Amino acid sequence: MISNKNRIGVIVGALLVAFGMSPAMNSFGNELASTGPADAGTGSFTASVAVPPWCGWSQTPAAADLTLTGDGLYIGDAYTLEGSSGSVYAYVNGGSSITAEAASDNCSWFDTTPYAAALNMALSDVAFEGTSDANPGVVDTDFSWDGNLTFTNNFDEGSCTNFTTGAGAELTTAGDLDVWSVASGDTTTNNFCSYSITYGSTIPAGLNPTYGDSTYTIAGPTLTVTLTTS
Repeated sequence: MISNKNRIGVIVGALLVAFGMSPAMNSFGNELASTGPADAGTGSFTASVAVPPWCGWSQTPAAADLTLTGDGLYIGDAYTLEGSSGSVYAYVNGGSSITAEAASDNCSWFDTTPYAAALNMALSDVAFEGTSDANPGVVDTDFSWDGNLTFTNNFDEGSCTNFTTGAGAELTTAGDLDVWSVASGDTTTNNFCSYSITYGSTIPAGLNPTYGDSTYTIAGPTLTVTLTTS
């Protein structure tokens, strides 16, 4: 038989075991958890957004090579001279040089009004001065004249959408002419025009060069090409 003394010891031992386990079961410590807001962390949103270049108008040089040539010899008859600009390009893009239409998203006007643009050519005079290799550096007034310059604009088929184009003209005095223009409402992010310009002039009949059996270098008028945006 178990004595009362031994039974009490067993009960006390069981109670000690029970109290010893109690703190490990309460995750908030020995006090009741408080109510209300608690900081659960903060952070900032971030993103990466690609932005294209601003759009702008460009025109490759239309007056880079203005050399005029003719066939045969000048013998006193009217003598035709002709030359070409080669391929030139007018376009809207983000700044790089191109020879074909750019992608529509290559640049942006963003929230601004797209620019209108126009190309103009002007001559201050139509004077031609001849200098013979028989007397270098000296203008031969007998082989100098006030003449003409013709401009024929050759726009490539399928190109120049939204461009108002000029066919060309002949200038016999100082003057100017419009080659092409695009209104603001017709300007996009990738307008493109491919064309060339044929230049021509005529040495008049009846001139009497001072130096026969020689080669004359002809200095002609200065052509000024202006791209205007607005």
